[in-house]
Amino acid sequence: MYRPVNARVLVLACLMVVSSVGPLFAQGSEPAAQPEPQVSPEPPAAPPVEPEPQEPEPEPQEPEPQAPEPQAPEPQAAPAGPAAQTATKPPSPEADVRPKPQRISGAITNDPPLSYRLIAPPFMREQRGKVRTTAIFPLFFERRAPDDLQRFVLPYYYRRGSKLNADVPLGIMWWLRGPDRNTFVLPPFYTHRDKKNWLLGLPPLFATGVVDGHHHTVIPPLLTWIDGDAKNRHTFIGPYWHWTNDHADWWGVFPMLWMKSDEVDSFEMVPPFYFRFYDDDPKQDTTIVPPFYHHVLKDKKSWGVVPFVFRKETPELKSTTVPLALFHHATGPEEFRLVTPIISYLKSKKEGRTWITPIYQRKRGDRNFDAVAPLFFHTWDNRDKSWGLVLPPIYWHWEDPANDTTVVLPFIGRWFHAGISNTWVTPLVGRYKSFERDEQTWWVAPTFQYGWTENSWTFNIHPLLYIHEAPEKRHFALAPLYFDFENRENQTKRFVLFPLYWDFKNFAKQTRGLVAFPFYWDFENQRKLRKRKVVFPLYWDFKDGRKKTRGQVAFPFYWHFERGETKRSVALNTYFEKKKDESGKHWQFHFAPLFSLGRGDRERWWNVLYGLASYDKRGKHRRARVFWIPFDLADAPEDPSAKVQPSAKVQGAVQGSTPSTGASRQAGTKAPAVNLQTGANSTNVKK
Repeated sequence: MYRPVNARVLVLACLMVVSSVGPLFAQGSEPAAQPEPQVSPEPPAAPPVEPEPQEPEPEPQEPEPQAPEPQAPEPQAAPAGPAAQTATKPPSPEADVRPKPQRISGAITNDPPLSYRLIAPPFMREQRGKVRTTAIFPLFFERRAPDDLQRFVLPYYYRRGSKLNADVPLGIMWWLRGPDRNTFVLPPFYTHRDKKNWLLGLPPLFATGVVDGHHHTVIPPLLTWIDGDAKNRHTFIGPYWHWTNDHADWWGVFPMLWMKSDEVDSFEMVPPFYFRFYDDDPKQDTTIVPPFYHHVLKDKKSWGVVPFVFRKETPELKSTTVPLALFHHATGPEEFRLVTPIISYLKSKKEGRTWITPIYQRKRGDRNFDAVAPLFFHTWDNRDKSWGLVLPPIYWHWEDPANDTTVVLPFIGRWFHAGISNTWVTPLVGRYKSFERDEQTWWVAPTFQYGWTENSWTFNIHPLLYIHEAPEKRHFALAPLYFDFENRENQTKRFVLFPLYWDFKNFAKQTRGLVAFPFYWDFENQRKLRKRKVVFPLYWDFKDGRKKTRGQVAFPFYWHFERGETKRSVALNTYFEKKKDESGKHWQFHFAPLFSLGRGDRERWWNVLYGLASYDKRGKHRRARVFWIPFDLADAPEDPSAKVQPSAKVQGAVQGSTPSTGASRQAGTKAPAVNLQTGANSTNVKK
């Protein structure tokens, strides 16, 4: 990087510019001659100051001139400026023979090396190769190169070169010119041209041009937008619009005219007066001029005037219908139809012949009927030998070789299905019998029902009593008070004395729900080890065996809660707690406000009137209170009967000895055995 210019260089440079004292540089290369006149006599260029390399090469180089600074231990680049050049004296080769660090000009920016620089604010001049830059900030800037000249004289920018010429006066006009382009901007007017593209516009009046094969024209005052390319085109001129692509063409005048056509179909619409739709595959043409319509589909044609007349023509049939006159006529090779208000005649090879008059109706064919509607109907079918007779509203009869149905209202109804079932009903008695299985059901009006199968029976008195018994299930219900249901397949029982008693059991899921409304509630899930019992509002008992939790409340006298190894109970003014944790087992009892006491594996304490008199021993430490004043007592002696720590118990059990027992064995004596349950020696020791 370049070293900063010192104060002496800056002062001498200013004197040179003001008084034109001539060249002050003792050495350096002359800059390239320029055709334009110079601002001041060109001094000799200072030795190039190049950026320091990343890794110096060991190749010996001619030493650079050194600055006259005796404290610098290493060769340094000469500072820029004429004063530095006059004060620098090249040292002799014998003075320092160390290799010169390699400097690579332009290694980072790829710019030519700096051969000359002069800074005398606001004046600056710089020479890099054949490029010279001169500036008087902020009024003047100039950069000269063999094939390019840029100059800025506030407020005018000027550029001339082989690739681009530019003129920008006052910052309000831009004129850029080159071998293949020409751009001119004088807001709001602009124009641009290059090899393939051109633009012209005067916003907001108009804008047009072609860019990369896509053309556009926008004229907002005329509501005009046109754009597109070789394949697509969009045009909007006021209400007129036109879209075109490779396959289809849409155009119209909004909202009156809509047109579309492509290789397959098309439409034309002038709502609400004219509509036409055309499709080539399959060939279809529809024209609508309300109320007239005309439709063609392949070899079929129809037309009409809604709602007066409708005409349809096909190769099989030609028909005409006049709805308001109740008239219809159709004729074809295999069918004929004539319908009038007085008589109707229908003839068909498939359906036969049918005559219809206001008094008599007749049809002959595969299915036949004679009728005097609405009093008499007689039908028969020669194919399945079935027939029917109806005399509304008293007599209905249908019969075929396998079925027979007869109804004579209000006396009897009979439904017979050969080999399946037989059912008859009278106003008082009814019976159903199945021929496929041993099953019968009897009804006795108005409420009795009795039925049975091979292994079950049912008795009902609607809507009060319902009894059913079968191997897989049973029920007994006396509505609305008593209900008893049992399903032996699903292993469930449900018993209800409404609304007081409810008992639901599921033996497969091991659940039960028992309610004596509204006081007793008992729910149990044995599989999940969960119980819920409430004697409202006095007793509450919730237990979860998986989570090891329980809560009991005999309100307001007794409260008991369990969570894991911790149990807490409150009964009036007494409190009891028992728990087990990492430090061992503990319990405590409080009879408020008189006394409390507690004990653990390594502690014991008692208290009267919360400190009037108390004693507390925790490990070796002991403390007493008299009239609520604490006194620390002397540490208790080691209690031989105290439980040893789990680690000592495990060590003694696994290794079979402790430091003391090991010493005893060396002395030939037997160490006392340790009880793993209590942690005490086997010898009897009084506490």
